Amino acid sequence: MEGYILREQTTYKTYMLPIMEVLGCDIIRSMNWRLSFLECCGTYYDVFLFNGNPPDEWIDGDSLMDCIARCPEVQWVWGLLQGFDQSVSREAVYRTELVDIRQDTAIWTNPVTMRNALSEIEIEAFDSTMSVVTVKDEKLLRQLQLAFPNGILLSRYNSGLD
Repeated sequence: MEGYILREQTTYKTYMLPIMEVLGCDIIRSMNWRLSFLECCGTYYDVFLFNGNPPDEWIDGDSLMDCIARCPEVQWVWGLLQGFDQSVSREAVYRTELVDIRQDTAIWTNPVTMRNALSEIEIEAFDSTMSVVTVKDEKLLRQLQLAFPNGILLSRYNSGLD
């Protein structure tokens, strides 16, 4: 398991569509997602599925990808998107504590772990300044590294190596 800080999005904005496309839309669609403490804005925000900036939302992968594809210019300012295999029940996920990434600093320590041990993928938007993607699958990590070559492994960043 490893995290990857995406540095290509240097305009101080997080747009989800490029990230989701690199991870693979089929993978995203095959999961269920918990979205926590969202704060979004931008073009077409008024028709965006999450325009109320909900603190906690459960959504299937098809609906999430459709929403992101329909509103690619929506900027994700804050938020945690956690992807779960469909075999993991909503009830099991909701037994774990809701994480507000503005308060929780666990991501900035090694070893890198998921904020929810049941997650397969976690995507974090930090105050429009960076995006961090944590994955269990090495193949997804390599895809991120190829697509965003200026990024850095979260474990290196946490060790002060960059």
